[in-house]
Amino acid sequence: MIDLKHKSLIVLMTVIIALAWLTSVRSLLNRNIEEAGEISLRRKQLGYQKGILLKEKEFMNRYDEIKSEIGANSGPDEKLSLFISQAEKWAAEEKVLLHDVRPLPAAKKEGVTYVKVTLEMEGEMNALGRFMHKILSSREPVQIDRFNFYQKIRMRPQVNLDMEISLLLVE
Repeated sequence: MIDLKHKSLIVLMTVIIALAWLTSVRSLLNRNIEEAGEISLRRKQLGYQKGILLKEKEFMNRYDEIKSEIGANSGPDEKLSLFISQAEKWAAEEKVLLHDVRPLPAAKKEGVTYVKVTLEMEGEMNALGRFMHKILSSREPVQIDRFNFYQKIRMRPQVNLDMEISLLLVE
């Protein structure tokens, strides 16, 4: 028979082994919980980055569509309409009244197409100067063929400007 000393020693050893086992299981459990939290965080980050990539792909597809519609090989009419819409935007930015915009027939000379437009506008002299600077510093090659300043009503700060512009399209 096992005496009382041996029973208590066996129980004590069993308790020590059980505590050691529970401690190791608890540390493994804590590590698993931490790793699960990190995995969850990484999944969220991955989903966010995937969403960014999808939006970027969508943007690039849309960009390619627009580029193919209005590309470098687009005709003079498309270039002129884009330039006129940009000129209207600049006029609004500079608080210049754009009274009339009239496209003129295109002319070809030595492999260069001259797409012409006349603009009639009204504004203060500084605003008109800034507007002309924006036109001349645009990405499109532009040539001012004619411009005329005059004042319809004396004693007003507004000045009228008529100008004829050619967009140069090299073929």
